[in-house]
Amino acid sequence: MAGAGTALLNDAYAVTTNPATLAKTSERSGAFEYVNNVLDIQTGFGAYLHPMETGNIVVAVFYKNYGSITRADDAGNELGSFSPTSVVLSGTYSRPWTEKIWLGITGKMIRQAIDTYSSDAYAFDFGVYYDSSLLDNLKFGVALFNLGAVRSPFVTSRESLPSRVDFGVSKILAHLPLQWSLSVQQYFDGETVLAAGGEFTISENLFLRLGYNSVGRDQQLGETTDRTAGVSLGFGLNYNRYSFDYAQTFTAAGTPARFSFALRF
Repeated sequence: MAGAGTALLNDAYAVTTNPATLAKTSERSGAFEYVNNVLDIQTGFGAYLHPMETGNIVVAVFYKNYGSITRADDAGNELGSFSPTSVVLSGTYSRPWTEKIWLGITGKMIRQAIDTYSSDAYAFDFGVYYDSSLLDNLKFGVALFNLGAVRSPFVTSRESLPSRVDFGVSKILAHLPLQWSLSVQQYFDGETVLAAGGEFTISENLFLRLGYNSVGRDQQLGETTDRTAGVSLGFGLNYNRYSFDYAQTFTAAGTPARFSFALRF
């Protein structure tokens, strides 16, 4: 869905789009994701959701490896290689405030390493979800991400976190098996990202998805592949308590593949 999930109900993956949308999930569940990015960049995500009487708790971990990079001195002599990494550990709590309005908060510890250097940071995410009766079933979402600070810098300069606010809306159509969603992501540094997605229900167990993210505009290289940069295609399969999702995102540099697996128990 190209990241247009601010106002979409979801499983444990929703900690990355709007933690408030998890408030009424009633089953324990686990979610796992692997992304084969361009070049040799690899990312992974895992989360566990535990329902409680007053709300839900989710613990999650995100890992990214940027692949092997050659280490060299000032004269260009190769001195082996290193692999930059990023790790994010998070804990989320979400609960209904009223029948129609849900709230969520996430605390995160972030660590990045580049060769012998490393940096640590902490951040918080906040989300609100509104299940309105407008136009039958219009849903709204607002979320704030990465409100925090760098605790220890790589050297001396403390970089700012990529803080942003997301606004989203979604709707399930009454006479067509389609749920559409729109999200606007406004970064505090001025960058604006637009995302749109649609999910077609083919059957009770099969879903087709299409999305577009405006980040594709920044990936254009003057090649024919620019025409589809930012477009995402995928499908989802449900069987009993298991869910499998696959998606590909088209970029000017390649087509990263995303594999996701979730189970309810």
